[in-house]
Amino acid sequence: MSNNQAISKIFSLPDVRHGLAIFSPDEIKSVESLMTKKDGKYFIRCQIKNKNKVAKPEEIVRQLWIHRLLTEYGILPKE
Repeated sequence: MSNNQAISKIFSLPDVRHGLAIFSPDEIKSVESLMTKKDGKYFIRCQIKNKNKVAKPEEIVRQLWIHRLLTEYGILPKE
């Protein structure tokens, strides 16, 4: 199963799918590459803490925003 299918499953309900509307396909693809599946659950690697988190819709959107802040705006996390 590709990561694209994973995000489609997680965002299958119409009332949460709108959360992806403002992100480009390239941004979504970049964040999808951070996803893994273990024991039937999807996880996403946090770009700030470098730890896996359960890939719930709000965490995916959070990682999309982090990706945008890091790449488009050049904001780096504090060490």
